[in-house]
Amino acid sequence: MVMNYSPLRGMVDGYTGGQNNIIAGVGRIEEIADSVGIKHYLSIAEYASLFQSTAGLNKGSETQNENTLLQGIQDRHGCALDTVRSRYETVQNLFVLNDPTYTEQLLQLLSNLLARQDSALSLYITNPDIIYKDSLDLPRFSGFGCFIEQVKRLVVTPANEHKLRFVQCGKPTLNTFQYTQQMLQQVYPEQFE
Repeated sequence: MVMNYSPLRGMVDGYTGGQNNIIAGVGRIEEIADSVGIKHYLSIAEYASLFQSTAGLNKGSETQNENTLLQGIQDRHGCALDTVRSRYETVQNLFVLNDPTYTEQLLQLLSNLLARQDSALSLYITNPDIIYKDSLDLPRFSGFGCFIEQVKRLVVTPANEHKLRFVQCGKPTLNTFQYTQQMLQQVYPEQFE
């Protein structure tokens, strides 16, 4: 099955190992990050724990206690928390893997990162839809598309627009179809001869 984040596998494979990534979204985003090849990352809650004094973020409704959260960071990164903190003074990529939760936190985080770091930040988005339709026979607002519009209107300014790079994957982009074709070629090579 091709999910809206599936094309990230081809995009991030092999180059995010040494980069500093923050992941966001609803549900099991750590599993999604691992499945697409994002190796070094912090969730927003983890980032907020490491940078309590400067992040200006709360941790949302994180169910893990602080010690468990910090131990998880050390285990995943294989080094002391001070080392992780120094590495994450600059963030290269923010992956919003599915509908964002705590949109105000994510907007604040983006604003903070753009204001305090000199280097560029890539914002990976996997679903640009503003509305969708489900069993309710009315158009519904999508958290993802609305979030992107909020970023464009509230966070991006003439002073920082050169520092934020939008990278769209998922529907309905060419890389989704290319990824699907690659997967089909692996499963049914005789169909592509």
